[in-house]
Amino acid sequence: MLIYAVFACILCSCQNNEGNNKSLGNVAAESKVLLNDIWSIIKINGEDYKDVAQKRSQLEFDYRENKFTGNDGCNQIFGNLKKLTNTHLEFDTIGATRMKCIEAKTSVHYQNLLRQIRYYKIENLTLSLIDIENKVLLVFKKID
Repeated sequence: MLIYAVFACILCSCQNNEGNNKSLGNVAAESKVLLNDIWSIIKINGEDYKDVAQKRSQLEFDYRENKFTGNDGCNQIFGNLKKLTNTHLEFDTIGATRMKCIEAKTSVHYQNLLRQIRYYKIENLTLSLIDIENKVLLVFKKID
């Protein structure tokens, strides 16, 4: 009889741990789900974004496909995400259309900053993209 009681306790404790693992998995998925949206640039290198480009830079993420699309202020951009976890974000090759841009330097600079991104943080509908030295390079607000 004692053996059955011990076995029942072990079985119950395994079921509780399984439930906890599921909830941790859901928390893990939430960061990616929040990232899966449309974001509009508000800061570059700590300075407020000034609308010198033809249109405001945006990013849209698809965490299920590990892809992104958007624009860099002039050109449409697109590509794959090399790495995406709850805190890590790394862009793979970035493709772009080749429009004649008023501020071509801004377009190139924006794409170069994206290539430096290694981490992200989402707080209060704001997305911060961070480099390997933990410097916030780009800040976006949720617009969708």
